[in-house]
Amino acid sequence: MNEHQDQPSSADRRTFLKVGGAAALAAAAAACAPSASAPPAVMPAGAPAARPAWETQWGELVAAAKKEGALTIMTGPDAGYRKAVDVFEDKFPGITINREGARSASIWFPKIQKERQAGVFTFDVIYLTPGSAIRLAKPEGFWDPIRPMFFRPDVMDEKSWLNGFEAGFLDIEQKFAYAADYNLEHAVAINTTLVKPDEIKNIKDLLDPKWKGKIFAIEVRNGRNFQAMGAVRRSQGDAILKQLMVDQEPVFIRDERIHVEGLIRGQYPVGIGLHPHILAEFKAQGVGKEVTYLNLDEADYVTSDSVFLFNRAPHPNAAKLFINWVLSREGATAWSTNVGTNSRRSDVPPANELRRGRAGVKYYDPTRESEHAFVEKTQQMLYDLLGIKN
Repeated sequence: MNEHQDQPSSADRRTFLKVGGAAALAAAAAACAPSASAPPAVMPAGAPAARPAWETQWGELVAAAKKEGALTIMTGPDAGYRKAVDVFEDKFPGITINREGARSASIWFPKIQKERQAGVFTFDVIYLTPGSAIRLAKPEGFWDPIRPMFFRPDVMDEKSWLNGFEAGFLDIEQKFAYAADYNLEHAVAINTTLVKPDEIKNIKDLLDPKWKGKIFAIEVRNGRNFQAMGAVRRSQGDAILKQLMVDQEPVFIRDERIHVEGLIRGQYPVGIGLHPHILAEFKAQGVGKEVTYLNLDEADYVTSDSVFLFNRAPHPNAAKLFINWVLSREGATAWSTNVGTNSRRSDVPPANELRRGRAGVKYYDPTRESEHAFVEKTQQMLYDLLGIKN
């Protein structure tokens, strides 16, 4: 066969391409045009819905955090904190948490301050009471804003939090300190074998002469005293505070365990500033069932352990992952269950119902930075009234 037989000319080929291309375009347009009789396109039954953007971001964050492989965190010293971070490690294998426990800022603040001055940046996250973290560490530039870390919708949902999501920011700038917990601290406890439950209905009832010299109070340098007295001063005024702390001649004690024992043994009928964890330890051993806290709205106050993000965190992705996890329902439940603290999340059952507080009551909150000056003035007022040199 001749290879040139029946082959179109160059002109014929150009004409064919033009006509064929136009026909193809017309056919494609017709196929894409909506038909009056054709039903709208629908997803096949059982087809998966599009994945939310935050879930994609979450998956990418988990992978990045596992690549870093570690997280260094400062928490309270109790064993429950270790159990709580173990839940995180089990959830995200490949990320090792290095946890350091500290009971007070007098321990953790100078340690970290010296490290940072030497150019050493060890820690990623801190989860502790916010007072010193705001008052001492914020001016030192310890913290990066935590607000940009949040991206999970269940974390930022206003309905998921007691008093709303935004109420969790405790610093004036509303970006560094986020309150993860909400625990009511009861100012006054009684021994029910010595005091009838209805004898003390409000803080002014303690001004009755029959309680003079019979109130066992933790000393005023202890936050359980001066924070409770801040609540009293805020709600009742300076005169009531003086009557209670001076005129009623309370007996002050520094040792918190002896303080609790004094009430359990009936040495004193009324206690101010009783440590709830120490009382719980006694009750777990079957001792101290006769001691109970009173609901005195004008003296009770709120404490909130808070989450902070360290500036120059060595494991930024693991830090972001932990922050979003511990503020999710799953993470907050693990934290509350193991540490024994009440989450501020409204969908997490309280670990201690007594410390949940009563619905509708706006309690004094000395952990907020806006209250710090008032707290310090109250403390100084107590020192002056009792002749204590600072």
